[in-house]
Amino acid sequence: MTKRSTSTNLLCLTDKIISAFEDNCQLDVIYTDFSKAFDSIDFGILMRKLRIIGFHVNLAQWLFSYLSNRTLYAYFNNDVSDAFSNTSGVPQGSHLGPLLFIPFINDLCGEFDFSGCLLFADDLKFFRQIRSSADAALLQIDLDNLY
Repeated sequence: MTKRSTSTNLLCLTDKIISAFEDNCQLDVIYTDFSKAFDSIDFGILMRKLRIIGFHVNLAQWLFSYLSNRTLYAYFNNDVSDAFSNTSGVPQGSHLGPLLFIPFINDLCGEFDFSGCLLFADDLKFFRQIRSSADAALLQIDLDNLY
């Protein structure tokens, strides 16, 4: 999506904080960072999401072929590891990796039923104005559903 940046993300959150302050209530924010985000992408889910956003079936199949059944090695101090194959993930340090990661998580904010959400790369924050324990319980439900 165009016109997204860390600055606009921060400004949106600042606006939510000011609104909560003006409404005389608190804003609870939960910050998350997806560990090993690029490594944990399920190929089947990614292909389904690519088709949903309009990728031609041939392109999706080509990407699936590119990503799956790859043999990997690790190099460290001139030593080479044994070969291993990957069953998930997109290449890190490549141009293609972030382009495939974005559609994988871009619909994540739609999964929150009770909270607002801001997403940038693999950093997610979701929030809710808290006026009562019921509001806190709703935020907790969204947190539970995320994990």
